[in-house]
Amino acid sequence: MIGLLVAVAMVSQPLSAGAIHPTMETGEAAMHGDASDAFLRPIVLQLAWHHQFQFAGYYAAVAKGYYRDAGFQVTLLEGRPGLTPTDRVVAGEADYAVGRSSVLLHRMHGKPVVVLACIFQHSANIFLAKRDSGIHNPQDMIGRRVMMLEGDDAAEYLAMFRSEGVPLDKIRMIPSSFDINDLIENRTDVFNAYSTNEPFYLISRKIPFTIIDPKNYGIDFYGDCLFTSEREIERHPQAVADFREASLHGWQYAMAHPEEIIDLIRKTYGTSKSRAHLRFEAQAIQRLMLPDLVEIGHINPRPLAAHRRHLYQAGHGR
Repeated sequence: MIGLLVAVAMVSQPLSAGAIHPTMETGEAAMHGDASDAFLRPIVLQLAWHHQFQFAGYYAAVAKGYYRDAGFQVTLLEGRPGLTPTDRVVAGEADYAVGRSSVLLHRMHGKPVVVLACIFQHSANIFLAKRDSGIHNPQDMIGRRVMMLEGDDAAEYLAMFRSEGVPLDKIRMIPSSFDINDLIENRTDVFNAYSTNEPFYLISRKIPFTIIDPKNYGIDFYGDCLFTSEREIERHPQAVADFREASLHGWQYAMAHPEEIIDLIRKTYGTSKSRAHLRFEAQAIQRLMLPDLVEIGHINPRPLAAHRRHLYQAGHGR
């Protein structure tokens, strides 16, 4: 456990606003202010999903010049079903990435990744069911069709079932389609969802629904995390600190100016979401981040220890 906590925290200490400063490393220069493109280090940041307010801080860091001021030319890559950000970072196809709290599990399984910041202090992973289905808690899912994430991404859900004494072989698990219409059109009884996203579709269609949230059953994981590889930290430690600081600066700006960032997402990143949907997402993310109460990106070792305990109990640890 100690090794995991040390590795997660090694570059995640709070940095002052002036912590971004010029740095020269082997084969690269990172400059500030009016740095020319020739001296900007190309960086690939892999997002976990399609373009939406979930990644608002990174859009802001690009648009407001925070990455450029820190010496980076950042390319944001959109996620998709089947793409695992951890694998992209480990393979060297991305320098940094955004992932679910399952990135902590990936490290437990030996992948050389390091969390730099936990952006969401609480996970957005929930289950949704139509209210008329009679499903209101984990026990009600016994014998019902339940769409689930697969592999390590299912860890929170599995931990909840174990905590509540629900045998997995009593649930009719279906691999997730990531399509809320499967719930709406009764192709599943329960749908894995993000609290910041899919409820909007049900609200918009005036479909009464129930949320089954692992947090209500003692499974309170971190949400979206910014992470990188051990290799990046070993080779470019100052650049890692600068990238983290610029990213958090972007999040501070985005949460203080949500309407501006919504305009940016719709204009620049080609999202299919409406303005109303992005506003819903921004408000839901505010509740998960708690930026007025907790420093953005904060990592507390105590919840990490609880995560590890739940993962071991759910059969994910080694």
